[in-house]
Amino acid sequence: MVRKFPGEGRWAAATVMLIAVACALVLSTYDDYGVAFDEYALARYGDAVRKYFLSLGSDRSFLQEDNLVLYGALISLGGSFARTHLPLSGEFEALHLYGGLIGVLGILCAGLLAWEAFGDRRAMFFAALTLCLTCRYSGESFNNLKDVPFAAAYGWALAALIRFMKTLPRPPWKDVLHLAAASGVLLSIRVGGMVVWLYLLLGICACLVLHKVRLNSSEIAVLLLKAALVCAGSYLLMVLFWPWAHASPLGRPLAMLLESGHFRWNGKVLFWGERIFAVDVPWSYALTWLLIGTPVLFLLLIFVSLIRFIHAAIRLRTAPSAFTPATVLLHFAWLFPLIWASVSAAVLYDGFRHLLFVYMPLAALAGREISVLFERFGTKRTAMRVLVILLSIFYLRIAAYAWRLYPYQYVYFNDLIGGLAGAHGRFETEYWGTSFKEAVLWLAKEQADKRYRAASSQHWFSTVYPLRQSGAQVEYVYDKERADYYLSTTRDNDHLALDWPVVYEVRRDGVVLAVVQRR
Repeated sequence: MVRKFPGEGRWAAATVMLIAVACALVLSTYDDYGVAFDEYALARYGDAVRKYFLSLGSDRSFLQEDNLVLYGALISLGGSFARTHLPLSGEFEALHLYGGLIGVLGILCAGLLAWEAFGDRRAMFFAALTLCLTCRYSGESFNNLKDVPFAAAYGWALAALIRFMKTLPRPPWKDVLHLAAASGVLLSIRVGGMVVWLYLLLGICACLVLHKVRLNSSEIAVLLLKAALVCAGSYLLMVLFWPWAHASPLGRPLAMLLESGHFRWNGKVLFWGERIFAVDVPWSYALTWLLIGTPVLFLLLIFVSLIRFIHAAIRLRTAPSAFTPATVLLHFAWLFPLIWASVSAAVLYDGFRHLLFVYMPLAALAGREISVLFERFGTKRTAMRVLVILLSIFYLRIAAYAWRLYPYQYVYFNDLIGGLAGAHGRFETEYWGTSFKEAVLWLAKEQADKRYRAASSQHWFSTVYPLRQSGAQVEYVYDKERADYYLSTTRDNDHLALDWPVVYEVRRDGVVLAVVQRR
């Protein structure tokens, strides 16, 4: 149901302006980000997949890309074209622009999700704004071409599903095709997106039960046919952009689905000050990261939304209009993945990045809660002014903190843990290695016109690429004992591996993220 209120058009215009500002920020900052540990491998995978398609399947070099073949290649394929065709200063700068714009699409999808769920343009604006200022989402956008695109597609698929649900029991074919396309894009990024099929079944049942719709046998058959076509269409789109699945379009995707969430990464993670293997993280890992990595205002809005949802469920018989299929779907779409990750012993690491997609329904719910506050205080001028002032303070404070962390917004921690300083030594902070760029730029400036050798602690390309871009006269060596300078991040305490004197530190909020040491 579309909600009408004074100034509705202004909220729609504000959303458009927000997206425009987000695009402008991406265009003006994309080249400030370093190369993350995963990016080199993802770029190679994208190039190999492009060769596969351009050769009509004869070039199968993508099979050499280790576990990346187990993921859909749609985003990596697009990244390969971006790196090749965007006329920018470097190929990875093009990749960061590409990723940043996908992140903006996700912000738009969060707003559209709120609009489809509640028909409320004010909720649409605040959903988009809330996700935009969720630093762990926006900060990951430039470097994370797996989890952020999956999150954006998740929001799009949920919005398409709610639109489909609103037209039940006779959804038009355009909504069927829309849902199939959105779901197909989701699946073409990660096979775990098949969970949207479960949501489709849940949504149909919720609509028919809550709206007390009775169908005859022919209507049921048509509805089931349309639902089956959504699943089949999305599956075909997934297989199309997944070269590894071409050899066995049924067997390989289903086998990967069974292994989803149990990728065998043998590294360790820092959790409450202890280093534990990722395969052994406790059930509370995901929930803890949600609580400490999400702005407190966002958490408060989520809590209020959940309480109101439970209250509406209890009062279902007396107030059925408060318990809608859309709210059922949105709460299920964030609770189910969190619960499943906790009870299924899923392999999780690098904080909350594997579950960034749950921010999409959460942002929509948070946006609606803010809109409800505006509705309640709409006739009380003083209360409304206080509300606007408080919201402005909260959002500006988050924006100011993000600016202090820039360009490492993904190391954000909220006040519950004491910010980045409070989390230091207890949780992973700089897990992507993008701070190598800042360290390299300092070194290149400090040692201009001098020849020297440098080594780094992890993932050589995160250091070599900015060295190449800087034009420094440096030889990169893999053996740190042969190096004049050693660059390292604080992940796994790599900065403590040598007792060489520290000549430069990359710091944010008083916390060391990377160091440069000299022999």
